[in-house]
Amino acid sequence: MSLPTGTDLKTFLRIETTAEDALLDTLVAQATATVEAWLDRPILTLCLDFIDEATPDDRSVRRLLVPVYPLDPDAVAIVDVDGTTVPATDYRVDALTGVIRGLSGVQFGNPPYTITADVGLQEHPQYTTRIEPVLSRAIVDVAASWYHQRHPAAASVAAGGGVSTHAFAGAGRGIGDTHDAEIPPRVRAQLAPYRLVRGA
Repeated sequence: MSLPTGTDLKTFLRIETTAEDALLDTLVAQATATVEAWLDRPILTLCLDFIDEATPDDRSVRRLLVPVYPLDPDAVAIVDVDGTTVPATDYRVDALTGVIRGLSGVQFGNPPYTITADVGLQEHPQYTTRIEPVLSRAIVDVAASWYHQRHPAAASVAAGGGVSTHAFAGAGRGIGDTHDAEIPPRVRAQLAPYRLVRGA
């Protein structure tokens, strides 16, 4: 299984012509980006750099943090402020929390550290079986909602695909978080378990 395409949306909407193929491709791409932004982390694996800014005078730091996770524990590289690479044998990576712990006797005493890691929901061990199906359904659902609401005054979607133009509570842009306004509440509920929650 893979993330949905315009063809998947076309099948879902039961569209049989090719006149709107480009539109459907665009809607799926935009819906994927919107869902990913709402989740606050990549869906597919990306190689990203992070800085752990432990205070320079703190010589007893035993752990570093990658703020976006899950990640591939075998694709982590750590470089200190002098450009020296920390040996992979000096630390252990918790792939599901982004925490990097120094092994016995190892301290991270030369900050800040640049951490390069492969991150994204795709790195979760249950991505294929549990996470991707939910994300795929959510992306199609968002794209289909946008497709049905192309009418300038569209406020809601009827079961048969028609639109209603009466007042649509909570649908207005600019109310609360932009991505919240663009993702239907039922979809946000489905995605909530996979949204990155950052500490204070």
